[in-house]
Amino acid sequence: MTRASIIRLWFSLAVAVVAAALADPLLEALSNAGRFGPGTFTDHSNLDVLPAFVAGAAAIAVHLVLRTKAALAGWHEADRALRVGLARILPFTFCVQILVLYTMETCEQLVAYGHVLGENLWWGAPPAISLLVHAVMCVVVCIVGMHVVRMLAAATLHVIRSWQAVQCRRARPSVRCRRTYHVARANLHPALRSIGERAPPYAL
Repeated sequence: MTRASIIRLWFSLAVAVVAAALADPLLEALSNAGRFGPGTFTDHSNLDVLPAFVAGAAAIAVHLVLRTKAALAGWHEADRALRVGLARILPFTFCVQILVLYTMETCEQLVAYGHVLGENLWWGAPPAISLLVHAVMCVVVCIVGMHVVRMLAAATLHVIRSWQAVQCRRARPSVRCRRTYHVARANLHPALRSIGERAPPYAL
């Protein structure tokens, strides 16, 4: 995999998890309020939301680390790689998002109730409506996330380069002192360089 594809992969994973964590409680709240009719579409639990946000934050952190390392190495095409590949990563991101939703809800039901409650309960709403809401959330989070990670990456890079500049300024005086010492030592006794050719000028 190329550097650009790896950076896009971690961005897609972050978007998929965060979008699922945002859309799921929204759909469950509407379902519990009866907006989708009298049917049962939720498990009346949101235990999976916080762990999903933590996982999404971890994926964003990995994306920022890879992006910052690439920028420090002289590769500054991360923004362009995401913009150019947006149309390509959206279908993949959406598929991962639905897989994340299924995993979230299934694990939540197993933890909260000890068993899976129903085959279609993990949607949080009628499947067609759930797919539509998750698709919209995927696009929104992807576009907003692109701007957010750009700002975070720029801030991180600024902090690192500022720290490097401070360390460089702290190191320069000692380097200058060593250079000055060697130059001064060489110029203090210029006659030493002529030893072996003539005797030192004792009269002077």
